[in-house]
Amino acid sequence: MRSKLVMLYMTYIVCSAGLFSIDASAIDITTTEGRTYKNATVTRTEPDGITITISTGVIKLYFEELPSALQRKYGYDPQRANSYRTRAPTGPPGPTAANAGPSAIPQPTASNRTPEPINASPISERSAPRRNLVLPRGWETSFQGGSETRKGLARLLSPWVQSAPNTSGAPIEIYQSVMYLMPLPEAVARLGIRQQLASKNAVVCPGFPKDCFFFYAVDGAFEGGYNRMLIVTDNGDQVVSVELISEHPESIYGDRGFTLWLRADANAYCYNFVEHRTKTRPDYKIYAELNREEHDKWIRLRDDGNSDIDAVRADIALISYNSRPRHRGESQYRVLEATRWYIPRPLAELLLFCCQR
Repeated sequence: MRSKLVMLYMTYIVCSAGLFSIDASAIDITTTEGRTYKNATVTRTEPDGITITISTGVIKLYFEELPSALQRKYGYDPQRANSYRTRAPTGPPGPTAANAGPSAIPQPTASNRTPEPINASPISERSAPRRNLVLPRGWETSFQGGSETRKGLARLLSPWVQSAPNTSGAPIEIYQSVMYLMPLPEAVARLGIRQQLASKNAVVCPGFPKDCFFFYAVDGAFEGGYNRMLIVTDNGDQVVSVELISEHPESIYGDRGFTLWLRADANAYCYNFVEHRTKTRPDYKIYAELNREEHDKWIRLRDDGNSDIDAVRADIALISYNSRPRHRGESQYRVLEATRWYIPRPLAELLLFCCQR
């Protein structure tokens, strides 16, 4: 009886090797697009690609992105890869057969596979690999509560985009040469960030689909007087947005507190959508405007004629009014916190779609 169980277990390992094989040695991988991943360990192989672990996290690379030597090493078969993409369910990666004991052998269920891009066309039909959002299955029906925040997010985005469940990739620059759906390690390198990223946090703001987006925080001195950066990613650690935060925005807005107060919205509730930070007093106001880049300058976005704008910058400020200043010369109108959120069109369309569900 025991010998039969051993044989069944070994047979399962052999049959699963194509999906769960691991290469424990660390190597440097350079993709056909020129991206290099240092000291990468291949922790998972699938018919359409490999999953690697590096110092900043876990990334999936499709075979079409890899040089021919690595394609051969890990058994790339274009027909098998396309067939796998059309039927592969989504879900977080599970344990591998190589490091699991007999009682922990993974079953071929959705929860054991890396999330695949939703609505992704077969890569073989494209001249180059095009990334798509990596979201868990059922994202379009999993929403987070908070009607006031959802309304505020919709008011912010609706003058610019139309609602659409857009999960497609696009060559859009978000911020300082960081492109939409760029792998996180490459974005970190382009931004020149040398310090360790803070732990990964889920975006729990109403209007964002649940368990779909995450952010990494970085403290530093950023352009415009901001002291904190949030790098927002999808389930595949692809960058979808960047937000800058200033908790001491005096240098950003100066003495414009009164002007902003007159244009601010007393009914707005949230001023930092990525971290879901809301005003703590009903007499606070929130000022928000969308800006677009034109000839290396940022100008305010109009409510019409903006269909060709690929990305915007949302400048948002939390403002207080104090009828009794502490000393002579102190303004009655004070900007308490400011955010600068860089949003690409596909993400804006998807968020507006979620807000209006």
